[in-house]
Amino acid sequence: MGWSALPPLAVTMGEPAGIGPDLIIRLFAARRDLNLPPFAAYGNLGFLEARARRLGVDIALTACGA
Repeated sequence: MGWSALPPLAVTMGEPAGIGPDLIIRLFAARRDLNLPPFAAYGNLGFLEARARRLGVDIALTACGA
């Protein structure tokens, strides 16, 4: 069974001062190269966007409705 048949994983960003946000951003940006399953990151959208800019990672993040 391929990744596309599975529901996305839910991942929290963890402690903002920790490495969680950096890992989420870098893994999401490289998800196809690393053959990762789809995932949704839960956390503060503005914080994650700012961290991605600071890391120099160009990715589009969108808010999901709860």
